[in-house]
Amino acid sequence: MDYRREIDGLRAVAVLPVVFFHADFAWAAGGFVGVDVFFVISGFLITSIIQAQRAEGRFRFAEFYERRARRLLPVLFLVLAATTAAGLVLESPPRLADLGESLVATALFGSNFLFLAGTGYFDTATETTPLLHTWSLAVEEQYYLVFPGAFLLLAAMARRHLTAVLGVAAVASFALCLALVRLYPEQTFYFTPARIWELLAGAILALVLAGPAGVRVAALPGRLRSALGFAGLAAILGAIALLDAATPFPGPAALAPVLGTVAVLAFARADTVCGRLLARPEPVAIGLISYSLYLWHQPLLAFAKVHAPAGLPPGPAVALIAASSALAWASWRYVERPWRDRRRTPGRARVFAASAAGTLGAVAVGVALVAGDGLPGRFADHPRAGIIAFDPDEAQEETWASVRRLAEPQVEDAAATGAQLVVVGDSHAKDLANMLAFRRAALGDTLVLSAHVTNDACRGLAPGTEAGAGCVYGLERFLERSEDSAGVILAPSWRPGHLDALPRVLATLARRGVPVLLVSRTPDFPSVPEAVIPPLMRGRSLADAVSPLSEDPVLAPRRGAIDARLRAIADRLGVPLVDRAALVCPGGRCEFVDPSGRLLFYDTTHLTLAGAERFGARLVADPVFRAFLERLRSPRPGRATAPAGPTIDSLSQRKSG
Repeated sequence: MDYRREIDGLRAVAVLPVVFFHADFAWAAGGFVGVDVFFVISGFLITSIIQAQRAEGRFRFAEFYERRARRLLPVLFLVLAATTAAGLVLESPPRLADLGESLVATALFGSNFLFLAGTGYFDTATETTPLLHTWSLAVEEQYYLVFPGAFLLLAAMARRHLTAVLGVAAVASFALCLALVRLYPEQTFYFTPARIWELLAGAILALVLAGPAGVRVAALPGRLRSALGFAGLAAILGAIALLDAATPFPGPAALAPVLGTVAVLAFARADTVCGRLLARPEPVAIGLISYSLYLWHQPLLAFAKVHAPAGLPPGPAVALIAASSALAWASWRYVERPWRDRRRTPGRARVFAASAAGTLGAVAVGVALVAGDGLPGRFADHPRAGIIAFDPDEAQEETWASVRRLAEPQVEDAAATGAQLVVVGDSHAKDLANMLAFRRAALGDTLVLSAHVTNDACRGLAPGTEAGAGCVYGLERFLERSEDSAGVILAPSWRPGHLDALPRVLATLARRGVPVLLVSRTPDFPSVPEAVIPPLMRGRSLADAVSPLSEDPVLAPRRGAIDARLRAIADRLGVPLVDRAALVCPGGRCEFVDPSGRLLFYDTTHLTLAGAERFGARLVADPVFRAFLERLRSPRPGRATAPAGPTIDSLSQRKSG
């Protein structure tokens, strides 16, 4: 197809919002939709090329994949090598091992599935993942492994209905997207079948414009086509300005950037005002380096964010964007452009051989980093080598394993004794159960500790308040057996939905004569390991590394509002309340390491076992908790005495709440 400068200008509209979004500029909160623009452009261009070559009888799979290799791999391998080299210097052992996993997945174009199985795209933890952005390359390449063959097969079998068949496929993909984004929003973001409709939107447009409809579109008045092009551009820019991380995506909101891109591609040609605007030298220059800019910006920003846990100030963010742009220009000029010129580079066989060698090399390095646990020997002589090697995932697993180890006597057996102290909630209740497990002697020999801990999807406290059959079933089980409990501690990470259900739950327990203790939520901090470890790696003392840490200033007012509402409910209904913030921040001074130098948090709110041990001592000494415990120890008619020893019934997944 003929070169269209305005499409390079549209690439600038796609890449810059993504860069600004990753740089945390508030006015680009919806900048992630730039990837959707890229998907439509890619689907349009590749289908146009395949269709034109098929019509001329000269399409060859080998040539198609050679072009993809020349276009994508040289700069990708360069960025992977540079990112790995930087990681060896800047990353802690657990993070370097994670980078190794990303390296393998990226080289095999499967990183979207790696990230799908981990944290969500909008989670705080992903902001410091250097290769997070490669998920979109994986989606595109998975699509292009299948699309050319499927397209040619459909063209041979249903030539007259090819556009309709692709339309049906696009509608099916979009319907799947709508269904999944409601149930699994974080996973759907990365899921290729839920993204195919965006690429197919571009493919369908290519077929439409190649037929009689294309002639009719070209015959429309220039002002009308320009207006439609500007409308499409406005839809893209509106999505960038109005959407944010709270928007379920992809979903209905994705229609704006996708259909907007379709409109720009269809109507904003070189003979329209909109097309001429996009074809100006400035956006075209950015569009030409857009692929390299997309690859370079995330590693630079991610490494910087690791060493700036409070967030990147605007000045450094702009400087990093400028550095990314300089690297992008250099790699476009000296790597991208030469490798796309077949006259100046090796032939097809050598391109495929080099591609295979680069892929295997990246996989080998990644496997070595994972197998070597992130090479902790780099810090063997560091006085805080133990903290530097701290693995948040391992620490999280240890806290759940602690709960599971106490689960051998089944909770039903404990219920039969009629003297349970049941901790109820999500992963914050798990932390509280561990706090009590470390101090079980304080419970005496008349109480059996058990826990009803759900994952963070189970945010309600009453049956039917949250979707999910397993969640509701578990909560109903708890309420059915609660009358056999000596007491109940409600300790989730309180959210508005909890508070809406709380009076009904308290009324149910009061009717059954079950004493209840409420425990407020833990303050939100910057990720403690990510805040403490980088300064230690740079030679700072532990005291200096910890001293800047404090409660997140953005989230603190939200916690304060929820705590105030929780306190009002507790006072109105006469239910005792323990302030968890006072346990971890006595006198307003928050603690993040114990006297021996062990980290007390493995992320922003959840306790390590060291944290559970330290704060558990304060919990059992708290006057409100001690008064609640004394009430439980008082004789109660019709209740048997429980045998000594703790049990934990964990009805949960490992996912944090």
